[in-house]
Amino acid sequence: MSLQTKLKQNTYQLFLLILGSILSVFVSIWIIHIAIENNELSGYNLFLAPLLQTLYFLGAHFVFSFIYRSISWRKIAPILLIIETATIFIPYFLDCALLFYFHRSYIYDISQSILASNPQEAWEFITSLGFRLLLMIPTALLGLFATFLFAFKLLRKYQNHRSLRWLLQPSRSLIVVSVFTWSCIALLQSYRGLSRNFEENQPYSTSIDRFYWTTYAVLRDRQDLSQHLLEMKSPEHFKGLTHHPTLGAPLKVVVILGESARADLMSAYGYERPTTPWLDSISKNGNEVVLFNDVCSSGPNTIMSSQRIFTFWNNTPNKAWYNYPDLTNVLAHAGYYTQWITQQNPQNMYAIERLFANSAHKLYKTHRYTSLYKIKDSSLSAMAYDEALLPALHRYDSQHATHVNNKNNVFTMVHLMGSHQNYSERYPPAFDFFKAKDMKECLTEDAKQQKAAYLNSLRYTDHLLEKMIKLYSSQRALVFYFSDHGEMIDEPQQPGYFGHGTNVDHPTIDIPFFVYASPQLRKEHPELWERIKKAQFRPISTAWFTNSLTSLLGIRTKYNDERYNFFSDKFANPTRIAVQGDERHTVPPLKRKRVKG
Repeated sequence: MSLQTKLKQNTYQLFLLILGSILSVFVSIWIIHIAIENNELSGYNLFLAPLLQTLYFLGAHFVFSFIYRSISWRKIAPILLIIETATIFIPYFLDCALLFYFHRSYIYDISQSILASNPQEAWEFITSLGFRLLLMIPTALLGLFATFLFAFKLLRKYQNHRSLRWLLQPSRSLIVVSVFTWSCIALLQSYRGLSRNFEENQPYSTSIDRFYWTTYAVLRDRQDLSQHLLEMKSPEHFKGLTHHPTLGAPLKVVVILGESARADLMSAYGYERPTTPWLDSISKNGNEVVLFNDVCSSGPNTIMSSQRIFTFWNNTPNKAWYNYPDLTNVLAHAGYYTQWITQQNPQNMYAIERLFANSAHKLYKTHRYTSLYKIKDSSLSAMAYDEALLPALHRYDSQHATHVNNKNNVFTMVHLMGSHQNYSERYPPAFDFFKAKDMKECLTEDAKQQKAAYLNSLRYTDHLLEKMIKLYSSQRALVFYFSDHGEMIDEPQQPGYFGHGTNVDHPTIDIPFFVYASPQLRKEHPELWERIKKAQFRPISTAWFTNSLTSLLGIRTKYNDERYNFFSDKFANPTRIAVQGDERHTVPPLKRKRVKG
């Protein structure tokens, strides 16, 4: 082997060693910083976090290096370098990015979201990072180049030094095995006592073991999706189901699920900017729309919240959401014709919507990702915005009678893209109402642009809701609108961050919620409307929605519990729980009234 080849070979090894050590210490320090902010740090943690992180990296690197030195360079040595880089460094780089952007390390919820995303959604999110991404990429590339150059210069200067030669060529199996054993001990120690999402005792874990254990847990859980589907459809769930219709005539029940809409940034909830002009006007007298005062999401992202919105799960701590039947299945067994219309992607096996959407009699995929997925009606999906749902609603809602008896009740679920990042992609140019220059409260130009775009997306959703409501104004219809979760918009606790899923602070779970009853329905059944109005100022959670809606419609199952039915006089004001991974957070009621009624 030539001297040049040896030098190149050794440079790669030294480069990986230096880079890995730097990243290991950097991530450890940042995790410790987070622990300090959360008052979760002890002297033991201060010592253990960087030790475990560095030990595990060194152990893995020395094992790879030992194998690397034992094989021929020209055959598979480059492949081994790629495997080592991917196995060890991807968790480090991912942790660095997450800590830099979101002030969070890689946990169960983040892994779920990544796997549930599609290329188009991921690209929109990446582009929304703006200058921060442009700053991080050249910084990372510069750091990589500097590290490689440093390794090369160091090797050229000290290539004959005994200690460096020993470091680069670990040939003593005993030393390699010992270091690797220590790294395994660190791994097991970090795993012991950790919850599934590795959020508790975070300083005890390392980037590498947290990445692989967490990803494994998500893959394991998602592989059970098909089994969950079968369990939800099991006749056991529907034994004893009764339906005593509240109304004597066919009813259309519509649930419009928003995306990332936050209540306190809506003018209907007291925000100073006119983000919801239609909702402002229609909710003033309370005759047509009941705007609920205090509603929280049961989770900070779509996956966590939907699991509880569309099942009978309540506050039960030791029972998973998939042990309960979903809303669509229950309504179908009660005689409703069910249809699901969505702008999102229900086909990804990791998307939670896949479970519930596929339970409907009819699924209409009108989401915007037309280049990636086959859509039966391309004319409906040609529009990039949620307005593409309007012709779908009009067409399929009027055509359901061709499939079922027109005397049947109909349940329609509508899932919007709403205010999901990238915000500027969620509304047409005509709705560019708020400008970046008006966002005086934001410090950076990027933050001003993103907040203005988010407010515009809310205003566009308000416009869309007006049009949807008009479709049902001449029918016997009951329409619900609420968001799956809220959004962080450059908050003091996370300056410069726009997104969700990172925590259960108030902005990420504070959501709008209103109920609309058509004039015909209010006239025929004023008692039903009064029941809904009574619940306006109750502190409620969307986790109780399935329980409350089925009871309101006169459907009873063995899972119904009047204590969690916020439309009932027996409502017990239970403690509201927001779930993040395996963590349960209590959500206290608001102390103020912020809507009219």
